Amino acid sequence: MIQNKYHHPIEQNLRYIESLIKDGAKVLEIGPGTRPFSKATDFCGWTMEEKGRLPNYKTADASSEMLPYQDKEFDFVYCRHVIEDLWNPVNALKEISRITKAGYIETPSAL
Repeated sequence: MIQNKYHHPIEQNLRYIESLIKDGAKVLEIGPGTRPFSKATDFCGWTMEEKGRLPNYKTADASSEMLPYQDKEFDFVYCRHVIEDLWNPVNALKEISRITKAGYIETPSAL
């Protein structure tokens, strides 16, 4: 049996999150991975690996750097299964709060 390295979002949850975002909103996904968020207009990761396949892509180390965006630049930030991989998640959470008006953060659950 082949196991996926990454867990895909639960479709019902994903549809609900998408419904919260108004048409024309500026949406940043942090850590897009292999399945980018459908409503994202911008992307941020920590390597250049995804740059060739994603528009408006920037890099930053969310554990230690300021994210390369202005205060409240985004209407919504989507950050799924990233925070738990950072050595300093507090910096990332402060930066997410700085650059967005609203958002969604998901971390793994034993459920």
